[in-house]
Amino acid sequence: MAIKLPTFMVTNVMIHKMPKIKVLDRDPAAFEASLAEAEVELNDDLRQFFRERITTSLAKQAFKAVYDSPAETPGSDEGDDDDETEKALPRLRSTVPQLVVDYFSDQRDLVDASRAIAIELYKQQTGGTSAGILVVIGGLVGLTGTSGSGRCLVLLKLEDDKALLVEPAKTADGKSTYAASLRDVTLPEEAEVFKAALFTKVLSLADIEATVSDHQRDANRYNKEISDFFLRFLGCRLVVSPDRATMDFMERAVGFANSVDDESTQAQYTDLFLTELRSASGVIKPREIADKLEPAHRDQFLSLFKTEDGSVPIITKDTSRVASRLDNVLYEFSDGIKLWGPRQAVSDHLQRRDGSDGWHLAAELRKAGPTGKR
Repeated sequence: MAIKLPTFMVTNVMIHKMPKIKVLDRDPAAFEASLAEAEVELNDDLRQFFRERITTSLAKQAFKAVYDSPAETPGSDEGDDDDETEKALPRLRSTVPQLVVDYFSDQRDLVDASRAIAIELYKQQTGGTSAGILVVIGGLVGLTGTSGSGRCLVLLKLEDDKALLVEPAKTADGKSTYAASLRDVTLPEEAEVFKAALFTKVLSLADIEATVSDHQRDANRYNKEISDFFLRFLGCRLVVSPDRATMDFMERAVGFANSVDDESTQAQYTDLFLTELRSASGVIKPREIADKLEPAHRDQFLSLFKTEDGSVPIITKDTSRVASRLDNVLYEFSDGIKLWGPRQAVSDHLQRRDGSDGWHLAAELRKAGPTGKR
């Protein structure tokens, strides 16, 4: 079930400062001692601020993630570090999924859960991870197909937020916390680096499902939407939806066509792949498409879509993410000339020149001038 973003409400908030530190210099005991011990005191403006940060982020860029099976994952894609010893260290399996289950099972309150999550982030981060703050929010949100709202847990990782001022503070009983206030800037102004994950209520690891966003990433490229580091910290993996699977097919197939040496075959393959995407069929069958290629190219093409077990799955088609790209086509010639325009118009007017390897374009020139926006 999908979340109903407009129903999201903030109930309580914890904030923890996250330092930048090399792995080999970690001091878990000192870090744990520095963590906040009490929730942030909220007013209506702060509740609305965190609500808008989350709903705006997930409305603009939301991806579904589910619990990932136990595994150690080497390496990191967040930041650079020259310490070869650090790079060689294995990445530990995240405890965040179990912490989420414990929170919803009422085995931990938000203070305890957020401190444990912050410690996990501290353990997972690399020397290339920037300093920032971790915001852990308890809230309520509705789900499609249900009435009312249920509990949710939101994690925000911020590196810089011009609208939010966070300063150390003490509660009346002497517990450490953070006082949060809003600076006099436009509220919708985004944090420079902003990652979010919203977990809905679950009582088992297998049922864990999160809606995630990462504004450090390009939302229009398959498998680059959420950083590996953030997913590893969450203990989750992305679910490949039909629209992203279709976009992935298009990018891989067209890339394959462009890798072929013969220009005529490039154009033929590109047209074939785009025709398959435009067809009325609700699925994409890579094996059937491969049969239409020259025999020497079939295995190489299929290798782009094979899973670990060697199978080539059928893809459920959803062209919503590539619709605008299907309406036009780009031909790039060896001498640097590029021809871009409506596919049918290009196909109708671009023809092989008889007795040569060249091309002939029969069209009336209406305008010429400096390069501008398409």
